[in-house]
Amino acid sequence: MIDAVIERIKKEISATKQKIYTKYHLDIKRIGNTTYRWNSRGNSGVIEYSSQDLKEMTSRTMKRYMKGIDFEVKEGFIDQVDKLKKEKNPH
Repeated sequence: MIDAVIERIKKEISATKQKIYTKYHLDIKRIGNTTYRWNSRGNSGVIEYSSQDLKEMTSRTMKRYMKGIDFEVKEGFIDQVDKLKKEKNPH
């Protein structure tokens, strides 16, 4: 079941990216762990999310695709990097 959900998500992401690019002329590229650059018709910018923002977005998305199934978002790589940064610089 999980594999089927992942394949469905991949297909929908691909279709969404294509629509964003062809219909809205918006190009989005990941440039860091939590940072994205967007370009659209001569305008551009950078969007940065916190690891908590990304975790919440992932959780909402998975809940939508995994209706009726309990799951937990576990600590990931970005969380571990954030912890190390805080340990090195507690202020």
